[in-house]
Amino acid sequence: LQTKEQHHSSNPHPESPNMPDPSKLSLHDSLSKSASLSPQLDSTRTSMPPNIQSNSIPPPPPPDALFIVVPRNERPDPLPGENESSLAVPAARHFINTYYTHFDITKPNAPIHDLSRYYTAKAQKSVSIGGAHSVVTGRRDITAQISNLAGAAFVVRGVVAQDAADGKGVHILITGTARTGVVGAAGGVLASFAHSVSLTPVDMSNVVRGSMNAKTSEEDRIQACPYCPALVEALGVGFPFQIHNDALALLSGESQVASVPITQVHPATQQQAPPPPPPGLF
Repeated sequence: LQTKEQHHSSNPHPESPNMPDPSKLSLHDSLSKSASLSPQLDSTRTSMPPNIQSNSIPPPPPPDALFIVVPRNERPDPLPGENESSLAVPAARHFINTYYTHFDITKPNAPIHDLSRYYTAKAQKSVSIGGAHSVVTGRRDITAQISNLAGAAFVVRGVVAQDAADGKGVHILITGTARTGVVGAAGGVLASFAHSVSLTPVDMSNVVRGSMNAKTSEEDRIQACPYCPALVEALGVGFPFQIHNDALALLSGESQVASVPITQVHPATQQQAPPPPPPGLF
């Protein structure tokens, strides 16, 4: 298993009323919050519309939507016996590089409030801290929940990516360590985290009338989708995705965030390299 590490941080933003303030919360007192937050989880589940048809046309993205894009030149070759290649690994890589950048104060071109623009119209986002849970839908509530995690520092240690059952979407599991609150300030939570994400592709052939494919010219894309410049650009570059489900869990643990030392092996004692990991594992 090969892992990657990244460190990101950001400025604090006003907290959302529907989730605990991580900068003032410890893993011990968060357990007392679960009773007040759990009804919201139940109401969110029961309020979802029944009989959702899998073949229904998804709503078009809003004009200011943003996308996680896998460039065409990064699409891997199909595996032996497969007709189409998997975008799971490059999609996961671009998700990590895009998502956590918005928590970094040193990236003025990626403000944290823009992160909600990467979600689909029917996306669901949840945060769990100890025994406290918060589940939200809709851009306004997603923005508020994300803002409560401003100032958090994430260290990504492991990533597993897999194609969805339909062969189009991508499921990602990210693990590592995180510290909530402003870096260097008192308070906050230091814990391991598990981040489960589902990405859905944005296929304009399902949004606008008429078909679009790899041979569709940029002019035709603009005529078909003049209201969303970012989508026009994304389709010209490669394969755009948006976040449909985002579940972040801060797990118990008080260990300090530390880098894993790299030990060099002398060529004379170096063993034969193990076989490469299976697809979707990196």
